[in-house]
Amino acid sequence: MGWDLIKQIGKKIISGDFNLTTISMPIKVMIPLTILQSIALSVFNYPYYLSVASFYPDPVDKMKFVITACISCFHKSSHFQKPVSIIAKNLN
Repeated sequence: MGWDLIKQIGKKIISGDFNLTTISMPIKVMIPLTILQSIALSVFNYPYYLSVASFYPDPVDKMKFVITACISCFHKSSHFQKPVSIIAKNLN
């Protein structure tokens, strides 16, 4: 996985092509979830925070809960794993 990525980078540099933005990440590095599962994981807090926001009459308080709902899912919306953790998982 990591070795294939290093080989791709090396081949591009040796050939004189320094545009490294066209190198694709191997599929083995991606997390094993579908798009639907990723979306469900990223919006699981929305119903809770939006229902709490509906109890507050002040629009500023409502906006605080909407922002909290948006920020609370950032840790679940990562779609890549570290290659080291994948290698360690494969060794076990």
